[in-house]
Amino acid sequence: MPVPMDPELKSLIKRAAARTHLSQAAVMRTALRIGVPEVIRSFEARPGGSLFNIAPWTDAELARAYSNRKVDPDYQTAANIKGQSFPRD
Repeated sequence: MPVPMDPELKSLIKRAAARTHLSQAAVMRTALRIGVPEVIRSFEARPGGSLFNIAPWTDAELARAYSNRKVDPDYQTAANIKGQSFPRD
């Protein structure tokens, strides 16, 4: 499968092939086998990053939060409380 690459990377692969006495294709295959798992570890989403691990507010906390009408006069308390429920799996 042809893969477009910048000249610097192409040169690096060419030098690696010369030093290891492997073909450039073998260097690419080996580098992918070694490097792709590391790329996955570096860029995959971390588990537990959702907000569903936060406990819903108590009645006292809700009352205090929604008592300040200066912040937003369009409070929909029932809708906001529903938004705190846990997702269905």
